[in-house]
Amino acid sequence: MSYEAAIASAGGDEAALAKSLIISLEGTAANWYARLQPRSIQSWQELRKKFLLNFQGFQSELSTEEDFLSCMQYEKETLPEFCRRFLRLKAQAPEVPNDQVISQAIKALRAGQLHSHLTRERPRTIQELYENFEKFSKSEVLHFRKLEQQRKAPKETETSRPGKFQHNRSTSTQQRAVNSIDSDGCGPPENWEKNYEDPRSPQRKEKSFDSRRDQNDRRGGCQGGGRGRG
Repeated sequence: MSYEAAIASAGGDEAALAKSLIISLEGTAANWYARLQPRSIQSWQELRKKFLLNFQGFQSELSTEEDFLSCMQYEKETLPEFCRRFLRLKAQAPEVPNDQVISQAIKALRAGQLHSHLTRERPRTIQELYENFEKFSKSEVLHFRKLEQQRKAPKETETSRPGKFQHNRSTSTQQRAVNSIDSDGCGPPENWEKNYEDPRSPQRKEKSFDSRRDQNDRRGGCQGGGRGRG
């Protein structure tokens, strides 16, 4: 059960929510509340908003003002990672004034779009600084996601293309179709056995010579017979 639900189940109203929270504060949270300007909070919703804004990303580990002021963005640290770490350190050092927090944020950032933006248009409040953190963090995440999609696109295109083996196979089939008839008109050598004998063998050549001689003899006989009848 949440804190608000627990107070409401006991019959408490918004005033009871605020008083119960203030009484339960300890350590860093109590120090934060003690530094608030008198009469700067007028309702439970306002107290809740300021409390969550200051302690988002909070962890119970000890931190000092020196730790916060020495916070710098690492070389390979993404913007979302840096923002979470910065907010955690800020929550553990509530004694640091808001104006100094904004200056430290600008100082800690690596050169980039957010650093340039904060330098040109310095935030006037912590709320405005955190809104810039969120805006530029989302933009960086979308940018890297788009780059990842672009890197995957060429690989998918190559996978969808016909493979080298298929291309060579089709080329080989075309060459075989073009060269299926050789200079003797007898087809490729593997089909010679179907003709019962090798057309290039000596026996086939002798038979071919005998057939041509028989044709010449018959042609000559016909001519001689004609002359005899005349």
